[in-house]
Amino acid sequence: MKKYIYSDINSQLSSDKTGDFKIEYDGEAVMQSIKNIFATISGERVRNGIGSSLVRYLFQPMTEDTVDAIKNEITNNIKKHEPRIRTINVNVIGDKQKYVYEVTVTITVDRFAQPLRFQTNLRSME
Repeated sequence: MKKYIYSDINSQLSSDKTGDFKIEYDGEAVMQSIKNIFATISGERVRNGIGSSLVRYLFQPMTEDTVDAIKNEITNNIKKHEPRIRTINVNVIGDKQKYVYEVTVTITVDRFAQPLRFQTNLRSME
């Protein structure tokens, strides 16, 4: 039996063929934590302080200052809420044609040999 370092219940609350909740392990568990930070607004969870204020940038003009603010918000919140991560590289590109910020987060975790990567789009309301 494989020994895992980290585990967490799948955030979509999907179930496996036995009817139990699916479990995410190791890298998937860490990446799910980052997705939860993205998807949670600061203060939304009363007893759990995770979250970010990314939503406030989605209503601002798509400028380099806004791109830098989004990058800093993501970096600072991951550092604050995810102690398993050793290094973080966040890349944010504003695409005015599609009204999205393309976000790529690459992290390293001491216990894993390979870096982990997460990509998403944040829709701008500009």
